[in-house]
Amino acid sequence: MLCLSLVATLVLVGLGMVLVPFAEAQPVKRKQILLLNSYHQNFSWNEELFRGLTDVLRPKETGIVLHVENMDTKRVEFNEHYVQQLRSVLEHKYKGMKLDLIMVTDNNAFEFMRRYHSELFPNVPLVFGGINSYRDELIDNHPLFTGVTENMDAKGTLWWALKIHPETRLIYVINDHTPSGKAV
Repeated sequence: MLCLSLVATLVLVGLGMVLVPFAEAQPVKRKQILLLNSYHQNFSWNEELFRGLTDVLRPKETGIVLHVENMDTKRVEFNEHYVQQLRSVLEHKYKGMKLDLIMVTDNNAFEFMRRYHSELFPNVPLVFGGINSYRDELIDNHPLFTGVTENMDAKGTLWWALKIHPETRLIYVINDHTPSGKAV
C-alpha cells in the first residue's frame, strides 16, 4: 500500500511538471520519462513501483516512453569508481535525447542525480521517492527537484512497541550494512 501511494504521488507530481506546458495546438509528442532505481529490477520495492507506474501511466495507451535504469546498489558497491561508470553510461545512452521527466527511487539514485543532474540532464524536472534522512537543504541548489521522503521514527516505534508489550525485556534490531540500512 505504501508503494502504491508513493507511486500515485510521484506520478501526479511528475505529470503535473511535464504536462502543464502542453497546449492543444501542439502536435502530440511522446513524453520521455527516465526512472532511475537505486536497486535491481527484481528487488520487490522496484517491482511494485514499476508495476504501479505502468498501471498509472499506461505507456502503451498514452504513448509515454518509460526508460528504466537500475543501479543495482544492493549488490554492487556504490563507490566512486562505480559512480563514474554510471555517469559515463548514462551520458552515452541519453546524449541527445530530450527527457521530459526523471524519477529516482531511494537515496543512491537521489545522491547520484544531485551530483550529476545539471551535467547529464539540465533543465529536466526530477521527482524523487523513498529518500531516508531527508533535509530541505539537500535540494537547495536543485530547483527542479521535488518528491516524497521516507521518514522512520525508530524512537516512536519503540515507544509504541513497549507501550503495547510492557513486559518486554529484550529487543533485537535486524539491519544490513547497505547505504539505506546505515541511514536507518
